[in-house]
This record gives sequence, structure tokens and C-alpha cells, in this order.
Amino acid sequence: MNALNVLGGIAVAMVPFLAVIGLLRLADRIARRREHVLGRQIALTDAIHRELGAVAAPVVRRRLDGRWRITMAVPLDQPGVTAALVRIVEQMFLRDQSRFGIVLTPRDARSTAVDGRWRSRARHLDSPRPAVPAFR
Repeated sequence: MNALNVLGGIAVAMVPFLAVIGLLRLADRIARRREHVLGRQIALTDAIHRELGAVAAPVVRRRLDGRWRITMAVPLDQPGVTAALVRIVEQMFLRDQSRFGIVLTPRDARSTAVDGRWRSRARHLDSPRPAVPAFR
């Protein structure tokens, strides 16, 4: 056997180990990214709850291009609360000069706050549903 064959055999034997190490590093990177996103979501939720109470539950995502996307259902019939929510998001994400987008969706008009939790009111089965949803 010459040295080239020995080196080739070692290289072939190392391929599975290198593949496993690469996959473990990829899994670690994905887990760290997920923890970072969840940390930002928790920090934003805490800031909202500290200032306004439990009025919204934001969902924070990191897009592939690096921008943050914040989605939350807000009470559109209370423009002061909606404006305060946008201000809190801007403060949190402009602090470290992050690029972000905010998606506001209307909270279900049939929801009510009970003991600090938002729950949908039960509808009677015999009541007709409107053909077109009504907006206030």
C-alpha cells in the first residue's frame, strides 16, 4: 500500500463523522436562532403587558432576509391602544436599529375580556350567522 491509498481510506472513513458534526452544528445554529426569536417575542410581550396590560399577544418571526415581522390582533375600535402598541413595537425594534414590519389584524369583535383573558362569546346554534361580517 502506498501513502496515497492510506490517505484516501482515512478520508473516506472521516466523511460520516464530518457529516454528523456538520449536522450538529446546523441544528445548534437553528436552535440559537429560534431562542433569539422567542426571546424577542417574550421581551415585546412583557413590554406591552407592563405598559398596557394584556391587550395584545404579538407573534415575532425572523424573515429569511433578516427583517423582523411582528403580527398581532389589536382592538381597532380603540385607536389609542393600537397607537400605543405600534409605539411600543417601534421602541423595542428601533433600539437596536432592526429592520421590521408590523402586521395588525382586527381582533374578533365577538371577544370579551374575562379575568384578563380574551375569550370568544358562545353563539347560540339557532341564531343565524350574517352573510357578510359586520365591522364596527
